[in-house]
Amino acid sequence: MPIRKSDDIENESDDRYENVRDANSRAKITRRFDAATHNPYPGDEALQYLNRKLDDVIDSANTNDAKTGITSGQASAITANTAKVSMVIGSGASQAMAGNTTSIATAVQTGNVTIGGDAIEGTLTFNVSEGYLHISDGENIFSIRAG
Repeated sequence: MPIRKSDDIENESDDRYENVRDANSRAKITRRFDAATHNPYPGDEALQYLNRKLDDVIDSANTNDAKTGITSGQASAITANTAKVSMVIGSGASQAMAGNTTSIATAVQTGNVTIGGDAIEGTLTFNVSEGYLHISDGENIFSIRAG
């Protein structure tokens, strides 16, 4: 539905404009906005200027000269999800391995473990309980809470 200009008040369907739809009110508004009519009130020229600028904005919005939005091709691509990237199941370093997801209850890692560039020698024990991941090096226990 197009936006109406001030000279089309009589066709305005919104009840908010009921008080300016009668012929007398429309005539007053038309006279005030008419740049050819002399209006003795201060600010009338500014009001007429703003009305013309508002008409320009309404014209632009109603015709959508800038063609903002998305194209029908873009809408179709969004619907079809053509840019999706699927997970590759395979055996390479950047690929997921089918059936190779381990759930940790208790696990033991022996040998050298590198964390943050520092090698830890010995055995680390991993244990998950009550929402915490517990890591023990035999002397210390570190607990990490998920979330």
